Amino acid sequence: MRSIALLWFFLIPACGRGESLILDLRDAETTRGWRGLHDLAPLERTAKGLVTRSTGDDPYLATTPLNVPDGRPLILTMRARNRAGGSFQVFYYADGDGPSEGRSVRFSLPGGDLREVSVALPPLTAKTRFRFDPPVGETLLERVMLEPRLEIPDPPLPRIDAARADPAGPGLHHRTSSLVYSTTSWNHLALSVGGKTVAVGHPRPLVGYRQGDQVRWLDINEAPGGTQTDAAGPLLTCVRRVSDPDGGTWTFRHEVAPGSLPGTFNLGATVACDQPREIVFVPLLLVCPRLGTFGEAKTQGLFAGVEYLDHDPSRSEADVRGPGAARRVPAAHKVTFPLMAIHHDNAWSALLWHRSSEVAPLFDSPDRTFGSGAHLMGLIAPGPDANLRTDGDLFPFRPGRLEANQPLTARATLAAGEGTSVVPAIETYVASRPGAGAFAGSSSASSLAAAGQGLSPLPEIGDPQAHLTNAARGWLDTPIRDGDRFRHALPGETFAAQPAADAAWMMEQLAHLSKDAALSGRLRETAESAWKAVEGRDLTAHRVGHLTTPVAPLLRGEMKDSLRHARERAEAADRRFDPEGRILYTPRPDKDYSTTHWSKEANGLAAQVVAQFLEDAAFSGDRDLIARAVGRLRGLDKFARTVPRGAQTWEIPLHTPDILASAHLIRAYVLGWELTGEQALLESARYWAWTGVPFVYLENPTPQPIGPYATIAVLGATNWEAPLWIGLPVQWCGLCYADALLRLARHDGSGPWQHIAEGIARSGLQQAYPADHPRHGLLPDSFTLDIQQRNIFDINPGTLHPVTMAAVFGQPPYSLASLDSGKLLIHAAGRVVATGTPATEVHIGVVPSFPGPSRVLIHGCGPQPRVSVDGREIPLQNASTWLPGSQTCVLTITGKAAIEIRPAE
Repeated sequence: MRSIALLWFFLIPACGRGESLILDLRDAETTRGWRGLHDLAPLERTAKGLVTRSTGDDPYLATTPLNVPDGRPLILTMRARNRAGGSFQVFYYADGDGPSEGRSVRFSLPGGDLREVSVALPPLTAKTRFRFDPPVGETLLERVMLEPRLEIPDPPLPRIDAARADPAGPGLHHRTSSLVYSTTSWNHLALSVGGKTVAVGHPRPLVGYRQGDQVRWLDINEAPGGTQTDAAGPLLTCVRRVSDPDGGTWTFRHEVAPGSLPGTFNLGATVACDQPREIVFVPLLLVCPRLGTFGEAKTQGLFAGVEYLDHDPSRSEADVRGPGAARRVPAAHKVTFPLMAIHHDNAWSALLWHRSSEVAPLFDSPDRTFGSGAHLMGLIAPGPDANLRTDGDLFPFRPGRLEANQPLTARATLAAGEGTSVVPAIETYVASRPGAGAFAGSSSASSLAAAGQGLSPLPEIGDPQAHLTNAARGWLDTPIRDGDRFRHALPGETFAAQPAADAAWMMEQLAHLSKDAALSGRLRETAESAWKAVEGRDLTAHRVGHLTTPVAPLLRGEMKDSLRHARERAEAADRRFDPEGRILYTPRPDKDYSTTHWSKEANGLAAQVVAQFLEDAAFSGDRDLIARAVGRLRGLDKFARTVPRGAQTWEIPLHTPDILASAHLIRAYVLGWELTGEQALLESARYWAWTGVPFVYLENPTPQPIGPYATIAVLGATNWEAPLWIGLPVQWCGLCYADALLRLARHDGSGPWQHIAEGIARSGLQQAYPADHPRHGLLPDSFTLDIQQRNIFDINPGTLHPVTMAAVFGQPPYSLASLDSGKLLIHAAGRVVATGTPATEVHIGVVPSFPGPSRVLIHGCGPQPRVSVDGREIPLQNASTWLPGSQTCVLTITGKAAIEIRPAE
């Protein structure tokens, strides 16, 4: 937007009225020449409209060339019905050309009765063909309309004098933070921490509304009227009333009071007019972090679910190219929870708000919207209604309606504090939610957030036995299984069946927990055949789930062979580092995903290797390997206090923020803590745990039942373009994060790790295909929230199972315990608790999660220890394995066991 001096109002012509094309599909002549192209039965023309019936998973039809309004941005409005609902895609292309992903739009068609859905299109040529890709099933198309879209040029903007940005007026103080509000200007406030201003309310906000064919822009603080700012005890109120040139009187009101948490101020905003108005831009709150101080500089920025920034700008094409990069005012379902934050110079400021259909969040870093020379966080109207506003656009393609004397309202919290990242802002959000009041009086947001009482309730999952049955049938009765081999996912032509030890032990655990005797018998029989298929192989490596845990060698196979395999995997991981100790991204011949990143390194890329190195070294018990793995872990410290990114470079840019990076980093640092006992490593694990939280839907973004604790995988797109994953949950990535949180929760009670992990697991159970679906028990690769649609590919139960067993059923398949800074390591196929010191006496309690014999692997027992199980001493020669070189003992137990280890006398 341009910045010039201006009067208190000005006019800009608004394009958007003109001829429209209306296609009544109830008239058979309208669709003459239209034809089904793929996966469609013959089109049926009826008195109710055009009916399509799919015969496969990818139905589409093509129109004849249509005489669309030429050369003008358009609105496509479709009236249609699909009882189940689903995703609809429309391609548009000139006559003689063909369809392409870049010239298409997608939208959701809700299930049920006829629905009218509008989307924006770019200017088209007079003769344009369309390809309609309706949802699977039967779809009725009643009407299609193309009309010119409302175009709103950027208005001229008032200049802001950054040197005089701080207002003069009454203030509120809350421990080390304060808020001052202007006596002459609405929205002009200053938020400070320790006497340093960290955010300023925009002093010259504008209102835009359409009057006839023009948009009028009203400078709120320069228009004729008056301002009254009062402070009465803990409540500060500012009211400004102004007149517009069309005879309307506007009232803008802010009420501010200290919040319940340190550094927070609750704000209520209302805007009303005594005459109806067609609004295109109404600010309820506009805040400019760093205005008048560090300007456009920042260390981190966050818009939960949409942007996670280091020093890089928002709305960049480093992760998404094309229209998807426009994220200033995103669709409501893309925001995982209502939080925006900016951090710089050891201080942060944040805006939290309550979701509302009439208010949309606005985020721009740096602020290119108003050119303030700082950053921008705000709440504006109209709201994020998809029938009014294109996802990401600042202005709507249709004006919203503000009725006379019917105020717009917003509830928000301004927060600020000291810290080294935006993580304290995330903690503040969690602590501020309803339910966190149970912690009233605590001295910090961190402690208030600890147990997760401020988070959404856990998703309802119904009868747990039904989920066990569904998972069992997923393994047994879908094409995931091919005899004694199993696929990672479907379709089968993409994912070949292979021997899988993890499928075997998961079926054994399901058989143990199921109350259906016949089903348990089938599971055991199939598990036994799966075990035979992996005989003599590396049991840990032969898996079809995303999570790598050494459960299989604790149940089957030769332990000496499994320890050798672990050493070999660890050595292989160590060889992946270059001479400078780095994991560098290697471009493919046809694709370089590092071109939009400032480095060939990324924390997620390296952490996956480090975590697996640590896991295998710890299982092997080789002290040299453990020391080398911990050394590689310390190399990750160069990424401290940065954004998690770069963990899925098989299809996602290296730069892209990624929940899987958080998962790998947590896992690596937790293992480092277990192997060394160093508190700094546990603190790093905590930091990376908080970085994953913005990818989790802590609030339901839609009225639909499935939503809370669904997880966004990456804030970007495959190949920079499509699919766009922002707003499209990929639960398998979240389950990897949940698994890492559960590992952290065993050692750290300072965060809501257990609660979030269980929420993610329960959401995964909700998203899995139900019992009446042919792919029952499988986990869809992604899930469309607004229409509750499961999307291919369909993943076996092996990623959902370990997290669900641990978080929901209390039956963790695997645990690692350590004592004496990692000198004693205990691996068990279940829950394990260890106390004592190897120099005197160690007590180990194991509760296996499997029936029948399982093994407890103990490294660092000392030379010739005395070992007893349930009070009965076990001579070392009777132990399953005794390896004097690594002082390793392998004990076979059946059921719960109490193990004692004493040094030799």
